[in-house]
Amino acid sequence: MKREFRLTTNARIRKRNGDKPGLEGYAAVFSQLSVDLGWFREVIQPGAFSACLASSPPPDVRALFNHNPSAILGRTVAGTLRLKEDETGLHFDNDLPDTTVARDLLTSIDRGDISQCSFGFVVTRQKWSEEKDRDGNDLLIREIHGADVFDVSPVTFPAYTGTSVDARSLWPDGEPDSLVRFAKVFGRGMTRQDDEDDECEDDCESCRAGDCSECSNPDCDDENCEGCPNQEDNSARCVRRGAVAFSKTPASDSDSWDGDAARGRLAKWASSDGSGDKDAVSWSKYARGFGWLDSDNKDNFGGYKLPHHDVKDGKLVSVWGGVRSAMSALLGGRGGTSIPDGDRRAVYGHLAQEYKVHDKEPPDFHSVRVATDAEIEIMRMRARLASVA
Repeated sequence: MKREFRLTTNARIRKRNGDKPGLEGYAAVFSQLSVDLGWFREVIQPGAFSACLASSPPPDVRALFNHNPSAILGRTVAGTLRLKEDETGLHFDNDLPDTTVARDLLTSIDRGDISQCSFGFVVTRQKWSEEKDRDGNDLLIREIHGADVFDVSPVTFPAYTGTSVDARSLWPDGEPDSLVRFAKVFGRGMTRQDDEDDECEDDCESCRAGDCSECSNPDCDDENCEGCPNQEDNSARCVRRGAVAFSKTPASDSDSWDGDAARGRLAKWASSDGSGDKDAVSWSKYARGFGWLDSDNKDNFGGYKLPHHDVKDGKLVSVWGGVRSAMSALLGGRGGTSIPDGDRRAVYGHLAQEYKVHDKEPPDFHSVRVATDAEIEIMRMRARLASVA
């Protein structure tokens, strides 16, 4: 159970009328769908804070400016901050102290410079569901049915705006375990907080544009430079959610393709003694021949799918017949392939680059769902998780 922060949308804070300086407004609003939080949206259900407010002892909630503990504006246990639920949401009424921070805040609110509120909470009960948006795309909804509040804050900058997610503002302690678990169940990627720690920091023009496969730094040693041509085995090391990053290799225009035979040659090429035995294989080297790997099964040959490279004269080559076969399987042909839906777009990007190596135009991407035992089990898990936890 980790702390989370959200901006209160469509509920502005205001100066309270009366003799005492104060603020009032809504720390949270019910039944309003949030902005895109990276891979899901959420809604706070009426009654979500009732258990928290009725707890004994009462919750110790602070009112802070910009979530700064040094800029305290009120506290429930001191009687200077009062919280209650109504049909709109979680209402707060805050008696302000006679401090520079409070006086400056009132001035900024009067001027209209500050008008929004953010709140900190810990989810205690939630429900997940899938819907379709207006374009027919899958939309994951997180319904918050129970939450403990610990902080309400007028803010200068919201924790997020539009669809731009600052993960460290949303989840300062890291994503809650429940989000990680549901991301795996629904086959979605986690938030951008993970990705930010894995970004290539090379300063060449191609890397800054996001195309590390064209990195022009001959001395590049950044392990996050995806598909860098100047680093041996780098493409295998840089894997995003199971999709092996593209790395340009020489091309073979052969139309014929024997995936099983290519796997055998790749194993021998990637092994330290040329035997192809499992114990001698460098798995990072072996991965370069494929489009996708199972990160939980990366020490076994069966964990690698969509081969499209072979070995010729001791060197790795991209085989046109293999590339075409892999793309067909990814898009549902030739019996399809049972890789997670959330990985397909990234694998498509890899194979589309291989098409360019062979001067071919890649087909358009489209989602594919293959009815496998694993997917059936995931559907069963979804049904169980759809009930309020």
